[in-house]
Amino acid sequence: MSKIRKTQGIPWSTGTISNCTYTGVQVSDILREGGLESDGDLQVAFIDHSPAQDDNTFASSIPLKKALDCHTILAYEMNHEPLTRDHGYPLRVIVPGYAGARSVKWVDTITVQREEVKNFYMQRDYKVLPEEVKSPDREDMEQIWSSTPPLQEMSVQSGICYPQSGDVIDSSDGGVEVKGYAVTGEDGPIKAVHVSTDEGKSWINAKIVYQEGKYSWTIWKCKVYGIKESTKIWSRAESSTGELQPIEPAWNLRGIMSNGICEVTRIKVNAK
Repeated sequence: MSKIRKTQGIPWSTGTISNCTYTGVQVSDILREGGLESDGDLQVAFIDHSPAQDDNTFASSIPLKKALDCHTILAYEMNHEPLTRDHGYPLRVIVPGYAGARSVKWVDTITVQREEVKNFYMQRDYKVLPEEVKSPDREDMEQIWSSTPPLQEMSVQSGICYPQSGDVIDSSDGGVEVKGYAVTGEDGPIKAVHVSTDEGKSWINAKIVYQEGKYSWTIWKCKVYGIKESTKIWSRAESSTGELQPIEPAWNLRGIMSNGICEVTRIKVNAK
């Protein structure tokens, strides 16, 4: 996104993601055991009362409907081992399909309430600000923050893990096997991943080699030929509902939801 215009956020890369197996209890069971009777237009807030950089706590809230989804859990294990401290021990919430900021670590309080939690990280961060907001110094910035909804559901996206830009590839047939992942939000699983070596003029369907459930990431690979150092290799994922990654993401000041096509270039192929 910073290629379009400079942003003021953390410069995440295609590698800032992982795919884990979490074990826990359904949040819906906890809420009903606590006496929840309504299933209306409410919010469920998850709070870690440890001091955070920009607030006294870290908290996020999600719609009650999502909290009652069977896949939303309070996790105590990751990959069949107890959570480590860095991953939220002893308990963290897992909200699949939503932005990672909603999967609060070290949860110690859960509340059901009528409004979104007022925490800094819900109200003043993790929001896709309007494109016309190019500076945080605007006089109407407070109104913009309050009127912009927080990021919840993720959009379709993909990443190329191999090769990386600038790699030198030894190839017996002149081809390059491109490998990567794709993931989406509530409209999973991924239906297809498309690869282009001519900047979108034509697309090749990649082979999906791993996919497990609606929220699992999808691992794919695709053999391409005729790669020069000037070639741009693109990947573009498609969700089960037909949503395609945009060629360019919608720019916003914080750089949130940067889901444009993934690109690698400057690949040198040495044919054996």
